[in-house]
Amino acid sequence: MGTSWVWEALALGKLGFVEEAELKEFDWNAQHQTYGTPLIAILLGKLCKKGDSDSDSDSADEDNILIDFVTNNQAQKQARLDLLKLAIQRGADPNMKAPPSFSCTRQWWKIGAADVQESKTRTITFRDFSAFSVVVKCIETFELMESVHDWKAECEFLEGAMRILNSYSSTGVDCTPHMTVSEGVVHTWESVLRDQEAADLTIVCKAAGRKEAASSPPSQPATLLPELHAHRLVLRSASHVLRAMLSSSFMEGASSRLEVDFNTDAVHLLLELVYTGSSAGPDDEGVLPEVEVCTMAATLELAHQWQIGHVVQMLVRALVRELSHETLATICELGVRLQLPELVSASRQLARSSESVRADFQAGSRFPPAVQAVLSELFGQGGISPVSGDGEALPRKRKRRSF
Repeated sequence: MGTSWVWEALALGKLGFVEEAELKEFDWNAQHQTYGTPLIAILLGKLCKKGDSDSDSDSADEDNILIDFVTNNQAQKQARLDLLKLAIQRGADPNMKAPPSFSCTRQWWKIGAADVQESKTRTITFRDFSAFSVVVKCIETFELMESVHDWKAECEFLEGAMRILNSYSSTGVDCTPHMTVSEGVVHTWESVLRDQEAADLTIVCKAAGRKEAASSPPSQPATLLPELHAHRLVLRSASHVLRAMLSSSFMEGASSRLEVDFNTDAVHLLLELVYTGSSAGPDDEGVLPEVEVCTMAATLELAHQWQIGHVVQMLVRALVRELSHETLATICELGVRLQLPELVSASRQLARSSESVRADFQAGSRFPPAVQAVLSELFGQGGISPVSGDGEALPRKRKRRSF
């Protein structure tokens, strides 16, 4: 399905259209010669030609009808702000500039008595602008007019828009509130995780078991599969999926035993993040724990399966930081498969700016089908298209990786 209608819906401020649609393939940091970027489209709206013509115009004059935050009523203004929030949540970067081919002008005025135009603003030409600079330029323009006419409602809208844009995080989108926690709290929960005597839940890691089975006799009992131990209360509190699974009416709850198709590294990392929100390094002082991308990817898949939202968000941020030419295929494929727009958008940005990814694609290198589809949207024959539609004593100090 094409995405041209999405640009139209964003410019018209149609929140419901965008909210209800599956937009897995839409690039929230794409550039468009008519609308600039998704965020700029929401902010500047759409100029519609009067009469029978359905062509758009980028020139603000009396022969055009402008649909934007100035002409919108209060409910429509709020819908535009909600659209901005949605775009930011899906990875839209307010620092992204419109393409060089984008240029539009805007001029606003108020309608007074007898339909007379009053208080015209100066004409603004938006070229080489980001969403941030669009908001600042509009605020400057309206504040210059305050002595002539009341543009208070427009300035309030723009101030609200700036607050939303400022909520953007380049390390991945995370709407969960953060707080500073004493290291002693983390150590306490690490002690709980290490307390095997109090653990009342067994997690059987079948993926590692299958690998071992290749070099083991066929008669090897299933009880030799690697196991980890945790606490039912903690996991039930972290996920409504696990709360249901560990109830007495399910086999897992009755047996206090979970079987997962993941290896011990992935499951152990998930437990660390559930209990402490971090991954502890070895006892040697000064060593930052290394976590392989494939382990983080597997952990993210399990956290997504169990719907442990805050762990999913931590791992999405971590994987965005790990994006490189070497990790692109793994991370992008996971983002598409699990429908995580932050990973897909970050992968697109990397691919767009990476000569090595482009060279591999054009040389015929095979990527996973989902990644191949993403790259096919970005690259043309000549490159990127510029326009795209426990209680033990703990060591005194250990380096800890924060997710």
